[in-house]
Amino acid sequence: MQILYLRRLRDLDYLNLALNNITKVENLERNEKLRKLDLTVNFIDIDGLLSVESLRVNHQLEELYMTGNPCTEFDQYRAFIIGTLQQLKRLDGKTITDDTRIRSSMP
Repeated sequence: MQILYLRRLRDLDYLNLALNNITKVENLERNEKLRKLDLTVNFIDIDGLLSVESLRVNHQLEELYMTGNPCTEFDQYRAFIIGTLQQLKRLDGKTITDDTRIRSSMP
C-alpha cells in the first residue's frame, strides 16, 4: 500500500495506519512534525523493516508502534529500530531507556 498524499501534511503530528496492508514505511519524510506513528498489525516483514530508516529525517518522531507485524518476531527487531531511530522515546508502548539505547548500539 502506498500513501502519496501524506507528504503534503507537514503539520501532521499523529498518524494511525494500524490494520492496513502496509508492507514498508515510505513517503513520510516531509511530515516534519510527526511525533507518533502507529503501524500496528500490518504486513511489515524483515525486508520491510529496513524501510524504517526513511524515518530518520522525522526528527520529532518520539513514538512508534509496530506490534503485530511479522518483523517483530525477528530477535534483533527492537535493537535495530532503536539503533536506527535515535530520536524515539517509546517503541511499542515501552519507554526506551538510556541503558536500552546503549545496548542497541553495541554490535
